[in-house]
Amino acid sequence: MIDITGAPDLKTAVVRLHSESVDDTGEASFTLDVMFITEEGFRSHINSLKGYKPDEAKRCGTGGIGGLEGWPDGKYRNIRFSPWLKPTDTEDTYIVEIRCRIKTKAD
Repeated sequence: MIDITGAPDLKTAVVRLHSESVDDTGEASFTLDVMFITEEGFRSHINSLKGYKPDEAKRCGTGGIGGLEGWPDGKYRNIRFSPWLKPTDTEDTYIVEIRCRIKTKAD
């Protein structure tokens, strides 16, 4: 769980890292499952991002066209985020950093 600061209405990002496969060069790729939780406790759908390689950032999003997808309270939320899988000095240990921006109807 990653606490979110500076994004109105968002409280937490829940991230799960799954080992996926190793290619012919011995480089591993992973699946990241990312879900956002609002201050009120509403949860977005789970984004499964496959084929992630260490030290790689990708641009992703949740909320879909119209910003209503996956939000049970019906509020408009469109989240754009960039997860980054950072290697550490310890083998098989990674840090996941997420930068995100939330757009609301007021934006």
